[in-house]
Amino acid sequence: MANPRELSDEEKKQVLEYVLEEIALSSVSLRKATKSAIGFFKLDNLSPSTVLNWIEAFEKHEQYARAREDRADNIFEEILDIVDCEDHDMGIDEKGNPRVNHDVIQRDRLRVDARKWMLGKMQPKKYGDKLDVTSDGEKLEGGVTIFQLPDNGRD
Repeated sequence: MANPRELSDEEKKQVLEYVLEEIALSSVSLRKATKSAIGFFKLDNLSPSTVLNWIEAFEKHEQYARAREDRADNIFEEILDIVDCEDHDMGIDEKGNPRVNHDVIQRDRLRVDARKWMLGKMQPKKYGDKLDVTSDGEKLEGGVTIFQLPDNGRD
């Protein structure tokens, strides 16, 4: 096994490419991709901060940003897969009658909600909640809008 400090620059670049590919294709975090690289390259250890240092040293910022964008798009696709999957939505009770498996449906709802929340945090411009700044469904024109507070019977 090798220590990451003992790797040549070429070997570090190979490990870094592997980590970036894991993030982009497997939709995993930097931490999980780093752990995967430890096993794949038979390293003694490797920390996410070391990988971030390599990203800086080898000027791989754009590739890292692209991998993160790809990860978000893959997570979006996972949401569709979860929603479209009906494999275990129905079950058979002890009398042989079909029954809805509410536990599976709740678990899928949790998985989708967690991914939606993550996407909103990871890429708020693309996947975050959009604020509709309108007034009675009409777009506001330039200028200042003054709101009148209700009187509530005060003088």
